[in-house]
Amino acid sequence: RRNSFNYLRNKINRLKMKIKELFTENYTPHWSKIFGIPLFNQMLTTEQNSEWHKEGNVAVHTQLVTEAMANYLDERAFNKESEYYLLMMAAAICHDIGKVTTTKFNDKINEYTCRNHAKEGGRLARLLFFDEDVELREKLCYMIRHHMDAFEIVKENIKLERFTLPREEAIKFMEEKEEPYKVELIQDLPEGSVISFYKQGDFV
Repeated sequence: RRNSFNYLRNKINRLKMKIKELFTENYTPHWSKIFGIPLFNQMLTTEQNSEWHKEGNVAVHTQLVTEAMANYLDERAFNKESEYYLLMMAAAICHDIGKVTTTKFNDKINEYTCRNHAKEGGRLARLLFFDEDVELREKLCYMIRHHMDAFEIVKENIKLERFTLPREEAIKFMEEKEEPYKVELIQDLPEGSVISFYKQGDFV
């Protein structure tokens, strides 16, 4: 299937992209280039749940979200050459790439669903930007993977909780959450370290 994870993985692995390549010299989204990438091109034909997304397919939704993000950042005069600006804009562009491989039509509810699209999006972004600076790449992957968590936190007004774990337990905890690069960061810490975590609901 043209929208399967394995098909797109083979296409993506050949690109060796950097995050900045999503943008023009003026740091505006380079949409003609973006939609020329197989992963993003599939957005043009990936439909969405009509109850939540009256605007249309994933490509239309992505452009609207990215436009809103650019307006938010520009109104607050963020430096376009800063890492923060780059990551926020890239996250807007990439936040729903996981819908390409997870969207299915559910006959029981007569509607499109995209279960685990945020998690899938983080995996796809890691492949797409595999040759990017690892810290920058993982920040973006984290934002994509957890972009739905913020919605749930705000909706349910979940309390923020702090807890700590010894280094070895923290490694095991992150392994169970499938966070390999956080595991590496913790492994770089001295033995006997105690790591702090912050939790809101299932979001850590």
